[in-house]
This record gives sequence, structure tokens and C-alpha cells, in this order.
Amino acid sequence: MKQDQMYAMMKKCISKEKHCAYHLGDRLWKSIVGGSISICDRIRSNIKRTLQRKFDRLSTRSGSDAAQPPNAMNPCNNSDHEIKTAEYVPSRVTVLGGFSLPKNALSVLELGPNFSPSQPISTMVLCNITCALHVLQDKLRNKVNIDCLHESQRPAESRLTIPFPSAFFKQQTANPSVDVSFRLFADEVYKILARQRQRKTRSNLSFAQKQDVKEVRELIETAQIRLSTSGKGGEFVVTPHQLDIAITERHLQDASLYRPSSSSEFQTQYRKLNREWVKEAKSAGLHPTVIARLKIELPVCPVLYLLIKTHKLKSSNDLNSNDPSTFKVRPIISCEGGPTDRIGWFLNTILVQLLNYIPAHLTNTRMFLDRLQSTNITENCVMESFDVTALYTNVSNDSAMEAIFEMLNEHRGNINLYGFSVPQLMTLLKACLSCNIFSWSGKHFAQIRGLAMGQRLAPTLAIVFMSRIEAPVLQCRPLLYCRYIDDCFIICATQAEMDNCFELMNGQNEHIKLTRDTPLDDWLPFLNAQINITNGICRTKWYRKPSNKNILVHFRSAHPTHAKKAIVTNMFRTAARVCSGIEEKKESLALAQRVAAMNGYVQQTSRPRKRKEVLPRSRDSTHAEKIAFCLPFISDEVSTAIGSV
Repeated sequence: MKQDQMYAMMKKCISKEKHCAYHLGDRLWKSIVGGSISICDRIRSNIKRTLQRKFDRLSTRSGSDAAQPPNAMNPCNNSDHEIKTAEYVPSRVTVLGGFSLPKNALSVLELGPNFSPSQPISTMVLCNITCALHVLQDKLRNKVNIDCLHESQRPAESRLTIPFPSAFFKQQTANPSVDVSFRLFADEVYKILARQRQRKTRSNLSFAQKQDVKEVRELIETAQIRLSTSGKGGEFVVTPHQLDIAITERHLQDASLYRPSSSSEFQTQYRKLNREWVKEAKSAGLHPTVIARLKIELPVCPVLYLLIKTHKLKSSNDLNSNDPSTFKVRPIISCEGGPTDRIGWFLNTILVQLLNYIPAHLTNTRMFLDRLQSTNITENCVMESFDVTALYTNVSNDSAMEAIFEMLNEHRGNINLYGFSVPQLMTLLKACLSCNIFSWSGKHFAQIRGLAMGQRLAPTLAIVFMSRIEAPVLQCRPLLYCRYIDDCFIICATQAEMDNCFELMNGQNEHIKLTRDTPLDDWLPFLNAQINITNGICRTKWYRKPSNKNILVHFRSAHPTHAKKAIVTNMFRTAARVCSGIEEKKESLALAQRVAAMNGYVQQTSRPRKRKEVLPRSRDSTHAEKIAFCLPFISDEVSTAIGSV
């Protein structure tokens, strides 16, 4: 009886909605529906937040807050559910200068910079897919034509994988064996797209959220705000336009770092670099096509932009301040398409080989844990971490080049120099570092000290430069010393040895200054791990920095399901592998579960499955020779259907 009554009431509601939609205008009706959805979302969100707090309190009392990795990924029960942050993450969006941003716009930005709205198969999407098909056909023809040639007749580009397009497009000659198969493939792709266009694409944003996205775009286009990401947290940062200008102008007033320049000086610099490149590359016997492909005749001027270090803002007064001196920034000079972009890439492919010969250099957390486990830890040893203050802007270019020169001379027989001599490489390196002009707001400036974050050579040069700074410390032979770019981890037998190492590193260069961190509650964070040493026993667990807003690709984002699953699975795998014991593993997996939940991923209760043995992946030659077909993501069904053709 109750079911019949509910069914009758639902039919009445549906009938009334249809009448309202018929008599009211389409725009007014959509506005009413959007407002209703927004109200319901807020009600559900408040209720769920209240229930989550109750659950957290009960979990804390019972001590059962440890969670296992999820067996599968499920969306939250409400498709428009908005994930609220946990207590240890204050906000997933930072608004500066007291700017008033609508709450609904905040909820959209909280989805994260990696969130992708779903898109139907529009005319623009079809054009992009058609272009991708033409690119695929050209690559297939090129591959077949190259395979038919003898090894000595193959072009130099086939032996050196260059990630930059050619200056001029040369259509490959037709090949019947390729063109017939390609035409069949293209026909199937268009059939799949035609079937998909007949279906209604479900949006992953509500109507109200779409309106909020438009409003944010209007604020950006009318120069009211600047939307960027933070220096470390990874969240969106909303900065009023006038405050953004004031912060940048104040940063550029540092005469020890920058000086005014001009477009004519920029033109002189890049022309000199191109002349040096052509001269040295020809002397080294590089193929003319490679020389031309790595030279940019008309480069764009690099552009400066600043990332706000939101983790340095301690209070709400700092957030609402309009004083530019309140904000610490990380300067980035985008060199994409600039004079040193391609030549710097080529030099970096050579110089990056030197990092294998730097004993303290770390590439990932796994390498750090391996070195930690192999260390003979004493009972009364001391551990600390050192951090270099503003490494890139304080690197001495002359010292970095000297370190590069010494390492090239020492290891030139063990690395691929692509026909260049050490003096030729040093000439090109000096020419690249001399191209130091960038633009901001139509004005030109030159960086007169340090390396530009955004230049391809900067990380490699900074790592090699630090190898000279840390050399005296390695001679002291601490129990363990290792470094990831500017973060150093050190274990010494006594506190006196630790103090001596810190003073040695701080005295190597007038611009290089280090800060030191000691264990807090017996735990010391380094990279994404925490280390505890008690009575000569070392324990480790997973770590997330307080400044990290724990933003992953959201579950509702229009990304392939396998990609989202891989992101979450890798996070849980990392959280488990970093840990040294059962208790640490439980704590780390519970933290990973909370991070996943904040991004829309929930745990599914299912029967335990037998764990499969993980074998190392090996890519065979046939897989390596395959050519990727890149197209815009529409849905998993479309990708699967095209992949099975």
C-alpha cells in the first residue's frame, strides 16, 4: 500500500515538473532546477559532514581507525557529492587579498587543477580526432619507409628521439600496405563516433557548477583575478589582479637578481646562441637535419610567473592582506619555445648521465630507503635533515660550470657525448646560460644571478653544483649522507659531528645557506617518508607534508578509469612499501584511505581475493615499435571500442 502511494506521489511530481518546464521559459526553468540541486547538495553535504565527524569520534574511541587498501573504486552514493577536507587539510582552495569568491565557485575549484569536465563529441572534438588520424597515417607511412632503408641510410632523427616537431611539414609518400589498413581503421573510428553522438553525454558537473565555471572564466578574462596553483600544496590560488601585479613588481625590484633589459638585447642573445650552436654542431659532425630541428629561428621570449607559497601564510590575516611583502613566492621562468628550449634539451640528455656518478644523489624514495637499510646505525646516533634556501636563484653559474667541466673530463669515456668534445659542450652550455632575458607585462628583464626555474638545464646543474658543496661533508664520512636536489638527510655518530657537517656546508658559498630540521616526537620527515631511530633500530612510515592539500585526480574527472585506478593503487602501494612494520603500515594505509576519500574514492567491501604475484614488466620490441594514436578522451566505452579495432 505504501509503495503504491509513493509511486502515485512520484508520478504527480513528475507531471508537475513537466508542466512547469512547458509553461516556464527554458532558461528560467534551468535556473530553478540548478538552484534546487545546489540547495540539495548543500543539505546532503552538511549531513554527511556531521555523520563523518561522528564516525571519526567513534573510530578514535574504538581505536579502529586503520584501513586496508580498497579492493575497487566506487563513486560516492551521490553523483554530485562534494568531498570535504579532513581536519588536517584546512582548504583545497586558497583565496588571497580578501577577494569574495562565490561558495559554489569554491566548490568547483576544490575539485582540483587536474579535474577535467566531460565533453560531448562536438565539432571541435571531431576536428581534433581527424587531425590525430592524419598524424597517425603520416607516422605509419614514415615508419614503413624507414624500415625499408638500410641502417646507414636512415635519417639521423630515427637514431636520436627528438621530442620537437619539424619546422616544416613534409608529407610522407603513399604506401598501399599502410593506406589500406589505415582507411579501414579510420572508417571504424568514425562509425564508433557516430554511434556515440546519438547517445546523450552525461556531464560530471551539475548545472550550477557549470555556471560557476563560466563565472570564474569571466573573472579571469576581465582581469579581476589570476588563477594559479600554489608553490607546494597543489591547490588553486585565487589572487586579485592588482595584488598579483604588486607582488610581481616587488619581486622584480631585487637588484641582486634582476636588471632591466630590452627586446633588442634578447634578439642579440638568441642570434648569438644559434650561431654558436650551428658552428659547434657542424664541427661535431651532427646531421644537418638535427641541427636545423634543434635551432629555433624566431624563439618566443621566456615569460615570468610567480607561484605563491601558501604554506608560509600562518593566519587568516595573512590570507586577507593586500600587502605584497606578506607573500613569499617561487619565481618560474617559462622557457618553452624560447631560445634555449631545444638546445638545452640536447645538452641535458648528455649532462644528465653525469648524475649516476654523484654518490649522494637520490632519484626516488626507494633508493633512499635502500641506503637507509644498508646503513650501520649505532645506538646513540643522531639524524637531521638540511634544506637549502632558494637553491636555484643562489647557484653560482661559474661554480656549476666548473663542476660540470670536471665531471665531463673524468667520465667522458663512460657517457655518450654524441660526437661533441668537452670544450664544445662547455661553449654551448655557457651560451645557454647567457640567454637570461625574460618578459613580464610587456617589459624585458635579465636574471643576473642563479638559474631560472623553468629552464631544462637548471635541475641537472643544481644537482652537480651541490655535489661540490657537499664534498667536505662526505670526507668526514658520516654514517649516512644522501640528497634529493636541495633536501639532505644525514646520520652522524654524535651531535658534535652533525654540527660540524652543518657548519661545513654553510661555509662553502656566500649565497648558499641551509636550514636544519630535527626529529619531532622522535620522527623526522624526509621526502614522503618519516624515519624513527630508537636504540639503534630504524622504523619508517608514509608521510604527507602539512602543506600538501592531498589533491589527486578526482573520481568524477573525465579521465580514463584505468588511469584513475592506477593513481589510487600506486598511492596505496607506496604507503605500504615505505613502512617498516605492521603498525606503521596500518597507520599509513589509514592516511591513504582518507586521502582517497577526499578525492571521491571510497572503499568497497568485498570478499578477499588471493594476491597475485607481481612480476616485473618487460616491454618487448614489438610493443616499443608501436605508434600511439592520441585522441581526446570522451568515455571509457569509446576508448575501449577504438582500442579493439
